[in-house]
Amino acid sequence: MKRQLVFRVTAIVILALRTFSLGSVFLVQNALADITEQTLRNYLEVVDDAYAANGDMDATLHAFDGIDEDLRITFVDASGVVLADSALLSPENHLNRPEFIEPGTVWVRYSDTLGKRMMYLAEELSDGTYLRVAIPLSSVNPFLSDFIFLSVVVGLFIIGFSFVFVKLAADRTLRPLRRLRAPTR
Repeated sequence: MKRQLVFRVTAIVILALRTFSLGSVFLVQNALADITEQTLRNYLEVVDDAYAANGDMDATLHAFDGIDEDLRITFVDASGVVLADSALLSPENHLNRPEFIEPGTVWVRYSDTLGKRMMYLAEELSDGTYLRVAIPLSSVNPFLSDFIFLSVVVGLFIIGFSFVFVKLAADRTLRPLRRLRAPTR
């Protein structure tokens, strides 16, 4: 009876922790995506302001060197030709990419140029060119990995503590029943 009680309560604790952990990871992942999207929008605004102030694409790229090594800035003309890029100049036409088809919408896709998943945002500038900023999703992953690791460690601690607590509580609760069952001398 004690073993069943300990097993059932521990199973309930494990199920509750698993549900809580999965929900927490989902919420944190969505919050990080929202924060990353807002960061991308902020970068687009700041880079746009810098370009509007100096009118020079290369000077704008140079102004953001070293600020965020993960930030990618690209200027593309109205025909899709890359005019300036903080990463690499790509010879292919960029206008068929979703961030240029729907400027102002954040897109997540794999970058063949950089070989990683990136979050992109572009806008059409007043001179007809496009400005695009992008950051890799891998810049968010370390925090999420740390959160998952911490959740597992805390979860294991809670399961261990719960197991010991339930075992002690079951012993104390069942002690009077044991006395009744024990033969009297």
